[in-house]
Amino acid sequence: IWRPRDYPRGTVLHAQGAMHDGLFVLAAGLVKLTYLTAEGDEWIKSLIADRGVFGGFAPQPQLSRFGAVAVEAVSAAELPGDWLRGVL
Repeated sequence: IWRPRDYPRGTVLHAQGAMHDGLFVLAAGLVKLTYLTAEGDEWIKSLIADRGVFGGFAPQPQLSRFGAVAVEAVSAAELPGDWLRGVL
């Protein structure tokens, strides 16, 4: 589970409105978190850099309120929500 995967620049790690349950732990790289408005405008929520953590972990799976895209090549481990709930 803790093995990072490599994602090339431009990879959508998860899309706003899609079901996503878990956390990403960055080993290297830069990820942009964004909100898309109803009009289609993109608002930057935050930038996550090396050794950062982001995701949509919650007591139950839910639709993602934001999107995440690799601004540069990224190495990250994705920790599934089911696994996280089992260890917390």
